[in-house]
Amino acid sequence: MSITSKLIHRSPSVIKRALYKTLPFEYRYGKKFRKTLKFLLESITWDEERLRAFQLKRLKQLIHHCYTNIPYYRKIMDESDLKPHDIKDISDIRYFPYLT
Repeated sequence: MSITSKLIHRSPSVIKRALYKTLPFEYRYGKKFRKTLKFLLESITWDEERLRAFQLKRLKQLIHHCYTNIPYYRKIMDESDLKPHDIKDISDIRYFPYLT
């Protein structure tokens, strides 16, 4: 928690409301919000190739995480003879079994 957040949190409610209204929203919502906002504003300018590369990277991370950490996903992927490294393209997602 930032010093600003701590100060606002400890203030009486009347002061909280006044401070909250005067703070720019980037600071009202914290570091994670600022980081996400920066990413979104940057990614708006990406071309299609970069966007697809980012999507593929995140898909691979998600599938690897699921396979590594969730026994159910590991089981159904093993039963379908699929491994996280089998993902080479976004369209490869069609080989994964549907979950019910």
